Amino acid sequence: MEHHDAAKDHAKKPYLMLERKVSVGDLLTVCSILVSAILVVNAWRIDRNLRRKEEADKVRAAAATTLVKLDRWEELSLSIFSKVDPAFVNTKESLQKDSKTKLEQDTARHELWKAILQAEVDVQQKILDDHVEGGYMGLYTYDPSAREEFDKVLTTLNNNQFHMYAALLTRTEKLVMDAVQGKRFDPDELYDNLGIEAMGIKNDYWESVDNTLRPVRNALTELTHKSDEELLNNPHLKIPVN
Repeated sequence: MEHHDAAKDHAKKPYLMLERKVSVGDLLTVCSILVSAILVVNAWRIDRNLRRKEEADKVRAAAATTLVKLDRWEELSLSIFSKVDPAFVNTKESLQKDSKTKLEQDTARHELWKAILQAEVDVQQKILDDHVEGGYMGLYTYDPSAREEFDKVLTTLNNNQFHMYAALLTRTEKLVMDAVQGKRFDPDELYDNLGIEAMGIKNDYWESVDNTLRPVRNALTELTHKSDEELLNNPHLKIPVN
């Protein structure tokens, strides 16, 4: 009786038999899917790194271009001193020892001013033609606040340049007037004094330009040396005030 009941219970329970067979083809399919997924992810990562490198290289190129443009601006700005030297020669030659009339004095002073002002115009035109501002346009997309930073720098440079022109005009004029009104007038001495005065103005001006541009150059040079991650993860160009 007990045997019969056990057999009966056994008959009630379904007997499941799972046949698990994995073929070589199935394994190859799974491996192919995994390999394809790895290749896709790897290709995406490579493409992402390439795009980021291109973006970082554009920033470095913009920084390098800006450095070149600023150096060019400084070179052009300082070129006025070589341009006015012939005017000193003309002033010397127009004021000989016996040329002491008021008309000749005024003419010499007028011609000197005219030459300096013309040199200023020529220098400013070359700066405009060189499109110095275009050098740092590429940095605006990297850090929009860079525009404000460079506007401050250009304002300072332009102010320094204005004061330099004013000093060159007034101080050379004073030398001419003092020389011709003195008891002993020596054209060669006047020429030497004009050159010395211009050199002093140039040195003072160059120092002011260098003080303004040095932090800019340091900041831009630092950009060119940063890694891709450093550039793109923290897009900020800060120019400290010197």
